[in-house]
Amino acid sequence: MLVATIAALVLAFTPPPALAAASNTGRASLDRELSADVPAAGVEIVRLIGHDGEVAIEVGDTEHIRIRVHIKSKRKGLMRSSSRGDAYVEDARLETSMRGGRLQVELSGGRGREEVTETWTVVVPARLAVEVRMAAARIAIVGVAGGVGVKLGTGDLKVDVPRGAIDADVTVGNVEVNTRTDSHGEVDLRSRVGDTDLWLDGSRIDYPNPPGPGSRVSIRGSGRDRIKVSVMVGDADLRLGTRR
Repeated sequence: MLVATIAALVLAFTPPPALAAASNTGRASLDRELSADVPAAGVEIVRLIGHDGEVAIEVGDTEHIRIRVHIKSKRKGLMRSSSRGDAYVEDARLETSMRGGRLQVELSGGRGREEVTETWTVVVPARLAVEVRMAAARIAIVGVAGGVGVKLGTGDLKVDVPRGAIDADVTVGNVEVNTRTDSHGEVDLRSRVGDTDLWLDGSRIDYPNPPGPGSRVSIRGSGRDRIKVSVMVGDADLRLGTRR
């Protein structure tokens, strides 16, 4: 009798197979990882076009470009996620296309991208240049020597590279750039609403700062690496040179 009662209770609390399968499918649609491995032969620039999340770009020791993106539907509450985000995660594809030495990397998959967070990890040969376009993100770029170009709507940007031209444009957020170049050309650092700090070979450059909410400093060199850092609202810190 006792055994029969326990068996009945187990059956009562065990979901039917169809319900369990539906639950697993729904959970899988919230969280997904995509990846690609692309030979770097013929590539000069890697351009990443994303939307909202995090980006980490670093250098590897092979002639391959390794790309990984984790996509996750944003939650609207403790127990409810975005249905449009779920649909996008389920349908998303990682696309790579090559044109004129530029490898473009992006996601495709229809509507709902604004309801998804993206976590990108990209490993490239050190010789390459990288370009990143994101609406909102935390971006870290380390080690690349071919140059850096970033356009970011809202978020924070950190760049630490040995050399190469830099063009960073952030609407709202903070920027930290560290380049050990020994050959800089024109350098322009500005914030329309915020502070700027420019360091050359370990020494801070003093400059007159007119009244107002913004700050700007420029210096000219005869070298190859042109550096431009611009922030609409936020602070910008630029350190260049071989000495620290």
